[in-house]
Amino acid sequence: MLNEHPVEEASTCLKHERLLGRLAPLRAFGDAKFKWSKKKQERVLPERGLKPLSEAKEFQTPPYLTAEPEVTSYQLQRSDKFLILGTDGLWDMLSNEEAVELVRDNIKRHNPGYSITYQEQKSTSEQELKSTFDMENSASRLIKEALGGEDHVSVCTSLSIPYPDVRMYRDDITVIVVHFDWSNVAME
Repeated sequence: MLNEHPVEEASTCLKHERLLGRLAPLRAFGDAKFKWSKKKQERVLPERGLKPLSEAKEFQTPPYLTAEPEVTSYQLQRSDKFLILGTDGLWDMLSNEEAVELVRDNIKRHNPGYSITYQEQKSTSEQELKSTFDMENSASRLIKEALGGEDHVSVCTSLSIPYPDVRMYRDDITVIVVHFDWSNVAME
């Protein structure tokens, strides 16, 4: 991102590890005012009652934000049990390791047969197999932990802060946990 702006802007493009000192991610679907020209902001935002970012002194050479993803390829293995997809609000509160451990814990708590091997699964009845892969609420568990975990007062307080005040305390949190069921996949 710094390469796309004049060298003189290096200290204002990223300030306090935030884009223009305001936004944490450098890629996003929303946050259009970081993507628009000064002219477009001044035309569109005031008629919606919003203040253009273009008035800020550090807003010199837009666009600053892109929705272009960073893409990484990975070949899934039978040892892969799940994939966690989460917005930056989750990762602001939990490390990768913490999130993985919480999902593992949640699976084990709700699925006593979780650790069975593929060979053992082949000899397991359909009903037993179905209960083994009943992976409910892993995403909810991660969100709850990010909001305060077992401290119910913290979770309730975090959820009850009205918009826009909540933005001062936490970011939006969206989580999807994809669980892999290798039982119906042919062995190579």
